[in-house]
Amino acid sequence: MVNARAVVYEDKKTLKMLEKYENEYPVAYQLFGDDAEYMAKASRILSEKCDILDINMGCPAPKIVKNGGGSDLLKDIKKAEEIIIAVVKSSKVPVTLKMRLRMG
Repeated sequence: MVNARAVVYEDKKTLKMLEKYENEYPVAYQLFGDDAEYMAKASRILSEKCDILDINMGCPAPKIVKNGGGSDLLKDIKKAEEIIIAVVKSSKVPVTLKMRLRMG
């Protein structure tokens, strides 16, 4: 799971997490964030390097939720919808979504 902003800003630690072997297939990357624009930009970048993109709207980890990502997005359905639309439009590969049935 990688942060959309970290992908866009080419964070070294994040880029290291995205490394793969030449013969690895299929490759799926899971993306989290709270901003549709950054999620779209990261989607464009990552979809050049993977076979599937997954939007994380299910992670309850405090580190993710306190920044508006993961399961916190389920509190704002409009924002979640904007992110889903932005990622799907920007991606060159199929997009999946991880989410919770309910909060807490």
